Amino acid sequence: MRRNWKREFPIEIIIGLKEDVFNEAGRIKSIYKIPLGDSIAVAECIIGNGILVTSDYNDFEKIEKKENIKINWFR
Repeated sequence: MRRNWKREFPIEIIIGLKEDVFNEAGRIKSIYKIPLGDSIAVAECIIGNGILVTSDYNDFEKIEKKENIKINWFR
């Protein structure tokens, strides 16, 4: 039986950055002092109204409290 991973795991692979995401990532990085990749992930979720899935409490817990972002935590 073949599984349809797109239906089971609704993720989106994003290639390239739009200017608004680039600017938001810079703002997030400068305020919260997190790695660039993390700030881009946060910016994509804020701009695109997405949900960030992570187990990295250290970097994202403070952001969740202050920004308009949905985070699903896992261990």
